[in-house]
Amino acid sequence: DIDRNFEEDLKMFRDENYEDEILDEDEVYPDTEQSSDDEEEQAERMANRGELEGVFSLRQTFYSGEEFKKQVIIYILKTRRNVVYDRWEKTKIGAKCSGKGCVWRIYCSVERPIKKWMVKVYVNTHTCHPTGKCKLIKSPAIAEVMLEKIRKEPEMSAPMIREEFGDKYNIIISPEQAKIARRI
Repeated sequence: DIDRNFEEDLKMFRDENYEDEILDEDEVYPDTEQSSDDEEEQAERMANRGELEGVFSLRQTFYSGEEFKKQVIIYILKTRRNVVYDRWEKTKIGAKCSGKGCVWRIYCSVERPIKKWMVKVYVNTHTCHPTGKCKLIKSPAIAEVMLEKIRKEPEMSAPMIREEFGDKYNIIISPEQAKIARRI
């Protein structure tokens, strides 16, 4: 792809009318199209600045497997998809959507030269519909997400946590999960 772009640039320099295409200082330069940026590079820049919570891109890096798993939970909360881990080892973690026939999946493993976890496979296409029930949303994840709210309102009960979680994320959690999250 780079070679092809180089060849096109080279043809343009060889063109006799090349100087006619160069804009003078007084001429107005057209704006660059938004879509011209490489999406992966843009996503990488935004992720490094912390702007993409719960959004993935190919070759995105994480400092640990735990950080990757937290991003998966944030992704689930944003999309309401029933994502499950299909691989969980010391140096690699994989997740997929458990919707019937859905092809969404992500695979992250340790990239030894840079000593970070890196997304190696990412298929960002869901063919299922969000159900509001997610197997990975368990009591510890609920407790972490609702921590600040519970600290602000210490009298918050398990049914209130359940209702607040449902209103904010549109995900159904059981009364037992809410109780355990409250205790955590």
